[in-house]
Amino acid sequence: MILEKKNDNAKKVALMWDELYNKEIKPLLETRTKLVKANMETCPGFWRTTLCNAGEHFGERIEEWDEEILDHLIDITVDYLDKQDHSKGFRLTFHFSENDWFENKTLTVKFDTEKIHEYTEDIDIVKISMIQGFNVQWLITISAQPISLLMALGRGVGG
Repeated sequence: MILEKKNDNAKKVALMWDELYNKEIKPLLETRTKLVKANMETCPGFWRTTLCNAGEHFGERIEEWDEEILDHLIDITVDYLDKQDHSKGFRLTFHFSENDWFENKTLTVKFDTEKIHEYTEDIDIVKISMIQGFNVQWLITISAQPISLLMALGRGVGG
């Protein structure tokens, strides 16, 4: 009983620190987004380079034909499914500038997660699904499958 109470208190403190961190970092992320948007022509590829270097989670899923589309990616935002319990999952929203491939300004992928162990923050992805605007409005007829990364995430490949 005492251990459970201490564990609950520790979770509350961790959530408070997380909220403080998010509040402090928000202006930096907003500045980054503005810089990426403002410098897309003079310094293209910020998100393409970032994702390609992200190892097994993203980089290995990016195909050559994705790279040009990723040059139009201007931001990635995260939104937790449960503000009080981040271990329940999150949504990643990919924000795009105008491009030659699709009309959508955003594509969102939802990750349902669960804790692996009660006493750690480790989570396991149990379900991945496309939501909000993932009905891609193509502007061109395609033979290859662009945005392999997002499609693979939506199918839960390698979850």
